[in-house]
Amino acid sequence: MSRDVEVMIEHFDEKLTFVTEQAVDIKQDVEKLKGDMNIVKEDIEVIKTDIEFIKDGLRKKMDYDEFNALERRVALLESRR
Repeated sequence: MSRDVEVMIEHFDEKLTFVTEQAVDIKQDVEKLKGDMNIVKEDIEVIKTDIEFIKDGLRKKMDYDEFNALERRVALLESRR
């Protein structure tokens, strides 16, 4: 085998090793991101549950306009006494 071919093979081996190392690093990063995404999904589920709880509570409360109307009615009834 000629020296040129040996140099090309060595160069190819170095590049292949580099690419393999990068692929391993990328795989580890993807696995970490998957774990992070699971945490985010769990957090979102908690937030959604909290929002539903808040929405239910707000449905049971009187809005400002309803309160003003009720206040006027009570004032009118009290003035008739």
